[in-house]
Amino acid sequence: MSIKYFDADGRCVASFTKNDVYKDSRKYFQLDKNRIKNIQLNENFDNIKKFLCPDLSINFNQFKNGIEQLKEGLKKNEDFNNLLNNTSIPFILPKSNDEDVGSNIAKNYLPALEKSFKNSFPKYDFKNHCKNNLSNKIKIWENSRYEKITEKIKTDEVVGLIFPCLNEFSFPAAIETLKNLPENFILAGGYEIISALVGCPSLLKKDKGYPPLLWLSSLHNSEDNNICYHLEPYGYNLTFNRRAHLNKAAEYWWHSIAIIV
Repeated sequence: MSIKYFDADGRCVASFTKNDVYKDSRKYFQLDKNRIKNIQLNENFDNIKKFLCPDLSINFNQFKNGIEQLKEGLKKNEDFNNLLNNTSIPFILPKSNDEDVGSNIAKNYLPALEKSFKNSFPKYDFKNHCKNNLSNKIKIWENSRYEKITEKIKTDEVVGLIFPCLNEFSFPAAIETLKNLPENFILAGGYEIISALVGCPSLLKKDKGYPPLLWLSSLHNSEDNNICYHLEPYGYNLTFNRRAHLNKAAEYWWHSIAIIV
């Protein structure tokens, strides 16, 4: 197997960037892969349809076929099939004419995540710590390729997978690395990360050890691009918040790649 782009564990190699990155991971922060594997694809679909996409026009078989198509494409390519050794989480994005990413996240995606998380974990809470209005407060990073998604959802529902494979990369390192990857690889942002968690609300749950923080990697604050947004567990709860990243890498800071049908 080729390790040109992804190592044997499906982590993106650090050789494409000179920016801050942990070149060799200690694997101290990890997702619970067994817990995630126990979530059946129909559960992902049902959660997303119930909480995020009540007017979804595609059916489960179309969703399943799309996910299988994406995985088969990676499997056939020697340069990219190592990515399948990483965790992959499916998502569906509803059609939306709202071009304001912050508004769409606040009005549609975060409420859906709160309902899905509470449905699965009624004793615990989803907490949104960004109390200020997100309208016109979020912009897309240049060279993140995120416009491929924001343009497509204007006319279509979007099916895809996220791979949290840029773990322990800084924002500049993640964006620089993406430039060396094929055009169909997109730096995952708010829509896909949140949809994936709606479908799999236990994604960041871990009974032993420590789970990571997931950046909404393609997005930054419109007034200060040093401020970015993330989802992370806090105790048994799940939180949405923002923080300064200072162009640094941290072991528990993870970025993700999205691929879409």
